[in-house]
Amino acid sequence: MLIDAENLSARYAAPLMERAATFGKPTVRCAYGQWTGPQLTPWKNVLHTLAIQPCHQFRCTKGKNASDSLLVMDAMELLLTGAVDGFCLVSSGSDYTGLVGRIQQRGLPAYGFGLRCASPAFMAACDEFVVLDEASALSAA
Repeated sequence: MLIDAENLSARYAAPLMERAATFGKPTVRCAYGQWTGPQLTPWKNVLHTLAIQPCHQFRCTKGKNASDSLLVMDAMELLLTGAVDGFCLVSSGSDYTGLVGRIQQRGLPAYGFGLRCASPAFMAACDEFVVLDEASALSAA
């Protein structure tokens, strides 16, 4: 499970983990962002209770999301080492649409999780996309 923490509220963290478990056991749990600022404080408060590892990336350029690149690099490393048998990508942006394709080309499923405002391209690319801000999506098993 690779979480773009800068793109999703921490209030979805616990339901996200519960719903992801219906696809299998998330053995890798990483949340990406710039952890030194106050923006991710709500995530800091839930990371340890859900055994999610924070992956820090400084912002080197204003307006750019450097943590997206780190998430993609880690995903590719996991994919190429064969360490996992599927991916849960948590974001509402379109930045991960190409990554989903690469995962699927290797024969693995890619499950997306995000808000209903998520990129239609990202949603369509995923084997299944769970809309976190719809209660029915969280209770589905």
